[in-house]
Amino acid sequence: MAAQVPLNKAADELSTLIEAQGMAGYAGITLDVPQRLVTLYWKAGQKLPLEVASFLEQLRSKPGVHIAWAEAAYSKAELQAEMDRLFKEASAPEGASRMQLLKVAPLPGWAGLQVTVSGTVEEASRMAVFSQGGVRLKLEQGKPAALFSRMDDWAPFYGGARIRMGNSPNANSCSSGFAVGNIFGKALLTASHCPLSNGTPIYTGVGNYMGTSAGYYKPADTARIDVVSSGYIYDGGVGTGEFLKRVSGHSRNYVGNWVCTSGSFSGARCNIMVTNVNVYWQDYTTYRYGPMVEAEEQSQESAAGPGDSGGPVFSLAVTEGDVVAKGTISGGDSYDAPATCTGDTSRTGCSYRILYPDIEWLLDLHGMWIETR
Repeated sequence: MAAQVPLNKAADELSTLIEAQGMAGYAGITLDVPQRLVTLYWKAGQKLPLEVASFLEQLRSKPGVHIAWAEAAYSKAELQAEMDRLFKEASAPEGASRMQLLKVAPLPGWAGLQVTVSGTVEEASRMAVFSQGGVRLKLEQGKPAALFSRMDDWAPFYGGARIRMGNSPNANSCSSGFAVGNIFGKALLTASHCPLSNGTPIYTGVGNYMGTSAGYYKPADTARIDVVSSGYIYDGGVGTGEFLKRVSGHSRNYVGNWVCTSGSFSGARCNIMVTNVNVYWQDYTTYRYGPMVEAEEQSQESAAGPGDSGGPVFSLAVTEGDVVAKGTISGGDSYDAPATCTGDTSRTGCSYRILYPDIEWLLDLHGMWIETR
């Protein structure tokens, strides 16, 4: 994973330039780590701005980084507008039916949108909502993604530990995420669907009181626990082979990134590649989450499962023993992408496909920085 560090740095610099000027033709960026390649996608028919072309030439001069650009059928803004239209019209009373819109994500190369629905493709193709837009849609049938719900941690608290939403062995259990801080204090990130609101008492896996939930924001599936925390996460197994890794920083996600997870029920899981960004999905209540990152374990083994929610998603840093924060586990597709659970093998519902919010977004929402060591 260290090989992707310079690629991420180049992609971050390019993204910052484009987003600061609001360039309309921008579609997205992908990484090919084995080839050391960063590819910028720009809308076909729109000329690449001179400042972007010049910056690409600067990036090409950096050792170990290859730069390319390719045409996309649609810009990021066009796809976002179509996503918003689909969710709005599909949820409107006049558009309501037995058909539920489950997930919308960009197609590879920003060639359109992949649309997952609860009914058959044949039925969906006859609905006006899926034929009125000007963007290519690829329909598929599926089921709603599932929100995924180290045992005895203590202050200063670390990421990847077991947390409980109440002082009862039967209380809903999740995982702690990365340590964050600002001038007012420190906290741990987790998933908002664990405490369900602000002010929920949070306990460790063995029932010791930690603190209360705050910063609840459902669209990003994020909340925090206001506790003394430190820039480490648990790695290794669950109950055996556990050890700590230092958090050295954070980085946004790009298609082609390689990441790991470390939930308190599954333990550390790697060989996971980011397959999409800017993904929106609805749970069984039709609540809309997003934009999220989607990633898949490349051998179709488990990436995460129930109880791992809120746990760290990370990549490996150049320095051995260090990790880079990428996000916190939100949910997965145990229907279309099932996998045998690891760690606590008494569970079912694990998946090789996961969804999580980008760490850059989370830090902005909470107004905090990543605590590093």
